[in-house]
Amino acid sequence: MNNKRAHIVLPGQQTRRFLEDVTMRFTIGFAGHMVVAVAVIAIQLLSPAWSSQEPTAVQRAPRNENKWFVEFGPLWKAGGDVDVRIKSLPDLSRYHRPVLPRNDAIGPINAVADRTYHDGYVKQDYGTGVWDNNTWYWGYDSADQIVSDQLLFHSSTRSVDGESFRPRDSFSLDLDDEIGGEARIGRNLFTCDSATGCLVLGLGFTSFNGSTAFEDLGYVRIAREQRITDTYNLLTGPGDIPPAPYSGTKEGPGYLIPNIPAQRQVSGERSTPLAEIHHRVHQDIDVDLWGVSLGLDIRGKGHKVAYIVGAGLSGNFVSADSDVRWTASENGVALDSARFSQDDSTFELGAYGEAGLLFHLSGRISLALRARYDHLFDDAEVSFSNTNASIDLSGFSALATLGIAF
Repeated sequence: MNNKRAHIVLPGQQTRRFLEDVTMRFTIGFAGHMVVAVAVIAIQLLSPAWSSQEPTAVQRAPRNENKWFVEFGPLWKAGGDVDVRIKSLPDLSRYHRPVLPRNDAIGPINAVADRTYHDGYVKQDYGTGVWDNNTWYWGYDSADQIVSDQLLFHSSTRSVDGESFRPRDSFSLDLDDEIGGEARIGRNLFTCDSATGCLVLGLGFTSFNGSTAFEDLGYVRIAREQRITDTYNLLTGPGDIPPAPYSGTKEGPGYLIPNIPAQRQVSGERSTPLAEIHHRVHQDIDVDLWGVSLGLDIRGKGHKVAYIVGAGLSGNFVSADSDVRWTASENGVALDSARFSQDDSTFELGAYGEAGLLFHLSGRISLALRARYDHLFDDAEVSFSNTNASIDLSGFSALATLGIAF
């Protein structure tokens, strides 16, 4: 008799064992794959050389996904415009005091005097101012000086004054295009099938300079000549006057006329420029621009070449040094000069937009070429001792940066 117990497997037990076997196999297999994946990631972190190699079957994640990166390189930026407003320039009339109209040769109009004219003379004899105000000590050159019952004498006065001209109170200059630099640090925030979004913080520096010079007429020194006509009333009819030319003496005797003119008329002004005085201004300005930017980059997932587009806000610290040299010159000869040097700074907010290409040189190294436009919301306003300046630094720039992902 066979004593072996028959082993009977019921259908329900067979199904349960099958499920337990499948569950055990899946658990062991999954754990094995997890161990392999963790090992690969650990080796990548500990071995930069391995991580820079081509991805393995378990490294199928998109390039640079969820990684930090730094970028740095040169920056070419187009120079801006500077509008300069001059606070004040010296009054050039102070270099020459005016000479008031005066002619001592013809004396005052309301008192006896010795008077010398271009076409004759009327002077005092021994009795002028003693017995009366008449004189026989006089003479004239031409019969044309007798008009009706009056005798006319002519002279002129000469004065020196000037005319001031307002020089320009504002001017502009261009800042030269310059090479600077920029460094960035970024973090991949999200990824999709065709692109990656990155938050990027940048710091850039560019130094500009510019200069201009101009010369303006500030003052003209002028000699003014006025024609004077003194009129004497004849004491008798014109037929009694000695014919011209006539010269009486102090001792006399002779024909008497009044020593004091009845009327003096000033007319016929003639002006002659004597000298021109110019302002000459030379302005040098140096501008340092520090820019901090924070923005979002969208980067394509091309294997070798990818596009980049980005935009964001910027903070711009502007520092400016001004050097102004001023000279006053008369007919090319320097009269005076001054120099003003000062610096000032300001901070302005702005925004930027850019686009470019990203070249993958290896798994972690890349080269980016970008074109960017920066817009400052307001011009940078700086003030110096004798000028104010508005600096417009909005404009285009080009960047080439080397990137390292980690």
